[in-house]
Amino acid sequence: MTTERIVINEIRIDQPGTDESEFFELGGTPGTSLDNLTYIVIGDSDEGSSGVIEAVVELDGQAIQADGLFAAGEDTNSFVATLDLIGPSGSPGGLLNFENSNNVTHLLVNNFTGTDGQDLDTNDDGVLDITPWETIVDSVALIETIGSGNLVYSDTQVGPDGNFVPGLVFRDPDTTGELAIGQFTFGIDDTPGVPAEPVLDDPVAASIPQIQGAGHVSPLISQTVRTTGVITAISNSGFYVQDVTGDGNDATSDAIFVESADAASFAIGNEVEIVGVVEEAVSGGLGFTQIAAPQITILNETVNLPALLCWVRGVERYPTSLLLVQMSLVLI
Repeated sequence: MTTERIVINEIRIDQPGTDESEFFELGGTPGTSLDNLTYIVIGDSDEGSSGVIEAVVELDGQAIQADGLFAAGEDTNSFVATLDLIGPSGSPGGLLNFENSNNVTHLLVNNFTGTDGQDLDTNDDGVLDITPWETIVDSVALIETIGSGNLVYSDTQVGPDGNFVPGLVFRDPDTTGELAIGQFTFGIDDTPGVPAEPVLDDPVAASIPQIQGAGHVSPLISQTVRTTGVITAISNSGFYVQDVTGDGNDATSDAIFVESADAASFAIGNEVEIVGVVEEAVSGGLGFTQIAAPQITILNETVNLPALLCWVRGVERYPTSLLLVQMSLVLI
């Protein structure tokens, strides 16, 4: 079982005319294995009972791609060139065949042992009596009619889109945003297997210390900002960038983490301009400020790294800075 965060990032279940381009897209850290994961859809039976599995897509052998996404669809899909898993079309026997005329629940689950057509809510009370999986990794219910129709089994609910179930839902920005309704007309908001350009507000110019602020939570939380700094370290999910000079205030941090699926495209020592959304992420129960959905421009290929900072107690001011730790060691 993977410990990396994987989310349902985009779903197309309906479109004008024949449904030839249904797909689902997952988002996560590039290279994350999808072994033991299964994408399932819960809807209704032919008799109208809720809680019945309508689609099952096993993901063994698949992985999140280098752009942080994974998309699956059928061979008739207009975006077939950007799909990572392609299955047959048609009904029955198609890879997806998503229902689009009632409330439905889409789930990504771990260690699935159920079957297509299995009734998981045998008494139709909205509570699953059978859960043939180890954990739910992510889920969303797409709503056609609030308070009626098929029962749903996710706390995350999107819709209706007018009088209809949403034909498309997607996260903006990719992987970190909330799921929202996209255009029913095909090809406007659809980006299966391709990073979507985030819709950013006009950015506020701010230095990294101003973004971090003197408190535990950024004073610019949820705002789009423009800032600059030097990359000091790179990870699988992003990189750390530090203000070259700092602001001289011991209560603020001069560095910040930038979440980016394209981190491998950059190098330590790059001076970059970043436009993105300020958010508070949580790791190990502790919150830290980061910039998500970034648009990144290299200003200078190589500059000198900022000077090391001498660490003292109270590390919140140095969450992503280059530190020199001075301490006494006791050997036992």
